[in-house]
Amino acid sequence: MSPPEVRLLVEGWTVLGFVATETRQGRQYWKDLCVVESRLGGPTRPCDWLTFDGAKRIAYLAGTDPGTLIWRRRPRPYVAANLTPASTTSPALLADRKRTRA
Repeated sequence: MSPPEVRLLVEGWTVLGFVATETRQGRQYWKDLCVVESRLGGPTRPCDWLTFDGAKRIAYLAGTDPGTLIWRRRPRPYVAANLTPASTTSPALLADRKRTRA
């Protein structure tokens, strides 16, 4: 996923009521969601409620076992929030937007 696509997802979740980050002792932490960059070593900001296993490239709730992998092909909270990907020219996002309006 490209950085513009990630920003759009975070913005969509924020519009739906999630709080993306909080500041603790002058440092930003993920709060209700977490962006994980598995190729670059894990969460992009500290996230104390998430465990990242770099060898397996998975993230899961801290203090629990990884469990069964649950995923969606393409998360789309921006659709529910009625946002448009105007800040990106990603062909995948633009195609996805056309499908949701059809």
